[in-house]
Amino acid sequence: MNLRRVVLGLGLQDSPAAMTLATELARSMQLQLLGLFVEDIDLLHFAALPFAREVCLSSATSRQLDPTAMVRALQQRAGEARRSLHRRLEGQSIQWAFETVRGPVMPMLLANALETDLLVAALPARTIRSAAQDIATPLSQVRAARAPLLLVRDGPARRAPVVVLGSPDASAQAVATPVSALARQFGSPVVFLMVGEPGADGEGERWEARVAGQLAADGVPVEFRHLPGDGERLHEQLVRIRPGLVAIAGARALEEAATLGLEKLNCTLLLLPS
Repeated sequence: MNLRRVVLGLGLQDSPAAMTLATELARSMQLQLLGLFVEDIDLLHFAALPFAREVCLSSATSRQLDPTAMVRALQQRAGEARRSLHRRLEGQSIQWAFETVRGPVMPMLLANALETDLLVAALPARTIRSAAQDIATPLSQVRAARAPLLLVRDGPARRAPVVVLGSPDASAQAVATPVSALARQFGSPVVFLMVGEPGADGEGERWEARVAGQLAADGVPVEFRHLPGDGERLHEQLVRIRPGLVAIAGARALEEAATLGLEKLNCTLLLLPS
């Protein structure tokens, strides 16, 4: 996989952590950067409902929402996001662009990311239950995604090992390229927790050798651990390692990840298309 762009998903939520990581990756990997602002169509639909109202917290007064005013507010927020990105990139030799699209947020981000992109978006810091719901949507949608999706927690990136929850049905190169780049940002070693039995045909060993070879060429140490079919042991390993980033690679790994309570780990997530 030859990555060409970092696509930074932007919206109503301001995420300095996502913007910082996206710009650092674009600079260190010498990639183009696209700021993609999504005007949330669900907000516009809600504003058009006859009973939709907004409440002023300071005065407790309310007024009916105006769809036209909502459009203007989204356009104003897009302008603010563009200016913020411009200020962060000022003086850096990064080629960048900014685009605005309208639609449902996550589907629009995934639809506008190409196979050669790395998509970066914020993962809201909410209650555990809400965070679990935030994660569940990308986990289900990433099956149809073409690009790696990096969901960034708010706050500074924590220097800690990168853990890959992997299965050999993912492309070895598509796993190694973004994992190698992110290991330099979050710290190493990279620990692979492999899901399922290695297999009698040797494909699992060959997959591991291809991944390890590319990471070694980049100077990234790697370790493989096999915990076949045991979700409880996988979760124990994740809690013990306290990773700064967890990557999920492969359809079988994606199925396992949905049961692990990743929202409780308080780390950034990388979802790799199968």
